[in-house]
Parts: sequence; C-alpha cells; structure tokens
Amino acid sequence: MKHMMKLCVALSAAAMSAAGAGMECIAHRGYWSAEVPENTVEAIKRAYDFGADWVETDFNLMPDGRMLCFHDPKTRDRTIKPPFRVPTLEEVLSVVPKDRHVQCEIKTYGDEYAAKFDAAVKAAGLTPDNIVVSCFKPDVLKDFKGKMPQYRTLWLIGLKGLKDSGRDAYVDSLIARAKDIGVFSMCPGAGDAYNAKFSRADADRIRAAGFSFRFYGVNSPKKLSYAAELGAEAFTCNFYEDAFLWAKGCGVKLNPPRKKTVNLVGAFPASIKTIGVVMPASICKKPGFDTYVAALEEAGYKVKLAPRMDFEHVAPAEDRAKDFEEMWMDPEVDLVLCARGGRGSEQILPFLDWNRLRTRKQRVLGFSNITRLLNAMARESAGEPFSGSTMSQFRYCDAPTLSWLNKTIARAKMPEVKLRPLRAGACEGLACGGHITIFRDAVKAGQAPSAKGRIVFLECVNRPPEEIESALSELVDCGYFKDAAGVVFGDITVCNPASKVEEIKKAFAERAPCPVFDGYPYGHVPRSFAIDFNRRHMIAADGVMTLE
Repeated sequence: MKHMMKLCVALSAAAMSAAGAGMECIAHRGYWSAEVPENTVEAIKRAYDFGADWVETDFNLMPDGRMLCFHDPKTRDRTIKPPFRVPTLEEVLSVVPKDRHVQCEIKTYGDEYAAKFDAAVKAAGLTPDNIVVSCFKPDVLKDFKGKMPQYRTLWLIGLKGLKDSGRDAYVDSLIARAKDIGVFSMCPGAGDAYNAKFSRADADRIRAAGFSFRFYGVNSPKKLSYAAELGAEAFTCNFYEDAFLWAKGCGVKLNPPRKKTVNLVGAFPASIKTIGVVMPASICKKPGFDTYVAALEEAGYKVKLAPRMDFEHVAPAEDRAKDFEEMWMDPEVDLVLCARGGRGSEQILPFLDWNRLRTRKQRVLGFSNITRLLNAMARESAGEPFSGSTMSQFRYCDAPTLSWLNKTIARAKMPEVKLRPLRAGACEGLACGGHITIFRDAVKAGQAPSAKGRIVFLECVNRPPEEIESALSELVDCGYFKDAAGVVFGDITVCNPASKVEEIKKAFAERAPCPVFDGYPYGHVPRSFAIDFNRRHMIAADGVMTLE
C-alpha cells in the first residue's frame, strides 16, 4: 500500500492537469468477483446497480446462430459457474438501463452478426446512442460499420509494433487505418502503451486527427495515473469500485458513478428496527459501506455504527471486541450486523466476556470469516447466531435471498428446500458450520460447538480443491462428525476444477458416519439462504428439508 501511494504521489501532478473534466470508468465484463462471475447478466446488472454509466462485454456468433456473451473458449469456464450461465446478447441488453451505455466487443464474427446485433438492440428498446461496438480486428469493424453505419465503432489496438524508431510513421499508419475503417475512437491497451512509451504527444496526434482516445486494461493505480497523464477520455477496468479509490489516492479525476442502487426493503422483519453495524474481521471500503448504510436507512431501519471502526486499517482486536460487545448489549439494537468477513474475527474471541453476553439474547448476522464468531457463540450458548449475508454481501443478494433472510430472522414458517442425498438417511437437529476451512480451524481451536445432534452446513469460496479435501479429512479423522446428525453442502464456488470438488464431496460422503446432502443454496453466491443455528432443521431421506 505504501509503495502504491508513493507511485501515485509521483504521478499525481501530471495526472491532475491531464484529467480535465474527468475520465469515464467502464466496468470491464461487468462488476464481477469471486461471487459473481464475469460476463454474466448478474455481473452486468450489478455494475449498473453500482452506478456505472458504461459496461463492456464480449459477444460471439455461434454456429447455431445464437450470440453468446463470453470472452473466449479458454475463459468460458469463468462464466459457467452454477447457478450462473453464459447469457445471450438479448439477455444482456435486457438489463441495460435506457439512460446508460454498453460497449460490445466483437469476438467471433460472421455474415449474420451485424443484422442480429441490430435486431437485439431494437428488441431491448435501446438505440445506437446506448451502444459502442469494439473489436481488435479492423476488417471486422469495417464490415460491421459498412452494414450498420448508425453505430459508433471503437478499434482496440495492441501497440506491440510501436518502437522508438519510426514512431511517427507507425502512429500515422494507425490513424490512416482508423479513418479507413470508420471508427470514432482508438483504444490501445494500457500495459502495451506504457511499455512502448506511448506518449501524451502520440495521444494528442490521435485526438487532433478527430478520434476519441481511450485505454483498455487500466487495472492498477499506476495505469490509471498513466491514462490520466495521456488525457484518455475513458478506460475499461476489471475493478470498478476500486478504480475510484485509486483515483482518490492518485489525484486523478473520474466522472462520478451514478447513484448506486441496493434495495433492502423487506430484508428484515418488522421486529428489527435498529441494526448495529460492526467490523469484527476485515475492513469494509468506505464508498461501498456508505452505500449499504444508506440502503438500510432507505429501507426504514435505523443504523448504529460501532465507534471504533477504521476504514483504512484493521482496528486492534481488543477495540473490535469492545465494539462487538457494546453493540450486543445496547438495548436499542435489535440485530448486530457484521460489515464484512475476510479474516480476523477469531482474534476478538479472547477479549469477549461471554458471561456478560449471555445476559442478553442478541441476534448476530454474518458469514465467511464470521464463521469463527458464530460457532463460538453456539459453543458458548450465547445469543442467536445467524449464518447469512454480511453487509458488504448485500450487493450480491437476489430477492429470494432477502425474503428468506426476513423469514429466518422472524422464525416464520419456511418453504421446503430439496437437497440431493449423497449418503442415505434422515436427520434432524440444530445447525452449525460455515466456510469449510474456517470451520475446520474453529474445530481445531476448540471454538466450535459439539456436532452431537447438529446438522453441519458447509460452504467454501476460492480455495484449491486439495485444501477442501484436506479440511474435510481432518474433520473426519478427528472424530468431529461421529455424533453429528448430518452434513449439508452449500455452494463451493471458485474452487476449480469443479469436477474435482464433486469427487471430493462423494468421497467424503463415503467416509462420513452420518447422512450427507448437497445442494443447499448457501455461500458466496447471490442466492444464499441464511441459517439459524438455534432452529431445528429436519431432512427426510429423500432430501426434503423443513424447519421446525
């Protein structure tokens, strides 16, 4: 972080003077993450929800005539992660707001591409003003523009041929080619341009020739400062929200995002009037944090913030513990909401006064690293642990997730959930569990409840399959599951290859001394159903789960 700030300070003076009215940050392949894969409808909609005016996506004309959104065959698996799938052009355009824009990169082209593209734009109620069509291949752009002159086209350029000698002639050749194919903008890669010492003078020559000048691949503070130094009008970035933090640190002016939309109306039952927000683990970035607080307030909840939260650095464990305990004991607070998981919630456990906490039956909501805190509560018979969305996870939650959360907190009648049996048998009991490797650590540290008579729910994100296999083996070998009522797998996402994970679950089921089920919608995914540790769950032998 210090190195990044030194670099930003070194470049900030030039960047500020060059930024002018502000650059436009284009969300590259949507606003994606470990939870929401790139080039999915969910990632694209999420970018607009977070205020993006522009989103960039990739489209391929398939042999069967469909136009599908993915980057290339080698990276297609990054989009196909259940419950996500590769969307069609029509599905992507259907979520583009009428007052926003989308840059559509041509990946796989054919004779029918232009006509199919135009028909889809019209069907979505959009106009050419909402669209920019981009491609690396000038001949493709020329053909598309010839068929559909009403669309603006943008040429993506690698600049790998740019050398110190013959620089002017090379730039002139690019300009001549751009005029020939009829594009409105020339867009080199930021990394290639930086390595080739592409200069402000080079960029000015492109603008003087009548073209817009943009960058693709601006994925670091260094490249952001470089883009501003060259006066770029816009750029694509893999990390939409982070770009605004970089800009602030580097003194670069960006066009501000539109108002972010996170709708939390009805997320909590009427009994929840005041929500106390704490950061027992990692920090939550300030721009997003303020958005979530505003969303809670707009939904009608009063929000109280823990006084020792630090948005730049993780606060000392003792301070985080004091915040957590004070929110728990505050008579006005109806639910303690953890801002984020990440890492470090186990650090506050030695500082908590469990005897004091047991005097008030407080609800606590969180998951991921908050696994350590929730299972410690269950072990200590303190409060009401709910494994569900942290505040920062609200940006992913779909409507069924929020509806389930409301009913879970209210302990209302719940609909049945159909699971897939991996090891035969019926079971019932209270719940525990969470992130597989973090839960394993809790068990090893003696900070998890006994599994006796409990159903253990397990999810995971962004871990190698070998690590998942090791964690499950350790739990079996130490005898933790010996008296368990059952085990239920939730979503194990971004733990590739997925086929290996399936093998691991089946092997675990063969060793487990209790019924094992799969398919509960729970984890680092948009549809993640909260789990009440203090409520009895019943699972029939055919996998139908009901709650007491």
